[in-house]
Amino acid sequence: MLLSMPFKLELYNLHPDKIDEYIVKYDSEKHTLEKIIEFLQAMEEENPDIWIDIEILDNELKIKELETLSKIYPKLKFRLNSKHIKQIDDNIDKMPFKYYLKDVYVNSYSVLKLMLDRLQVSDIYIADDLCYNLPEISQYLKKNNVQTRLILNKIPSLIPGKGRDPSSPIFCPQDKKILDKYIDIAEFECGDPFDIHRFNVYYKIWFETQTWIGDIRSINEDLEIPIPNSTLFPNFTESKIRCRRKCALKNGCRKCYDYVLLAKELNEEGYYLKQQGENELK
Repeated sequence: MLLSMPFKLELYNLHPDKIDEYIVKYDSEKHTLEKIIEFLQAMEEENPDIWIDIEILDNELKIKELETLSKIYPKLKFRLNSKHIKQIDDNIDKMPFKYYLKDVYVNSYSVLKLMLDRLQVSDIYIADDLCYNLPEISQYLKKNNVQTRLILNKIPSLIPGKGRDPSSPIFCPQDKKILDKYIDIAEFECGDPFDIHRFNVYYKIWFETQTWIGDIRSINEDLEIPIPNSTLFPNFTESKIRCRRKCALKNGCRKCYDYVLLAKELNEEGYYLKQQGENELK
């Protein structure tokens, strides 16, 4: 997984080697096009391997300007939003550049078809039903040159009560090796203004140690129920990303609930799981 974060000069200097993609906000009322061009030219000279995502804050897209910018920096994408969909749909043939929608979660095959066939996005935020068929979805997206994005410290779901449901797509730091196969770009939600201290904690547990001994609620902003990570079996995620959400068809599957219940009981008894070759109970 590549890692993306908002660009600020002080953060760039702190993490020059950790970040693969920077998000730069652009408001035509506050910034001139020339300033953005200067920034892109400077980045191309200093670090041409970094992807730059320009987040357009204007309600109206200036498509000619975006096309001009796309010719200046080769690794450039535009981060648009749902307000722009009608204009995109009307002008899709005039948009020869990469873009994605920052506030649209692709949580069904219908939305997936819209994103790929009609809007022709370069990236999608995967959510809900698609998370339960991740290997197949990932293969399909790679075939269509579309990247998957995931905010690691959130639950990728639009369902009310997602934070109280163990069967929600909840991911943990030890899942990184699994997610590396299927997710292209990771992000962390760290507030606005961006909290670098939160980012450093998330980075360490997800990209360095890939473990967390506490309650998952502490590192996931959407989770509302206690799930002790130190006693959660790894099968919790491995089976979920392939299960196709069959429990929705009342097939009697309660694996997610059983894994969380077992984790709570083991934690209360003072046990933890230690990975040593294979996971064994200690």
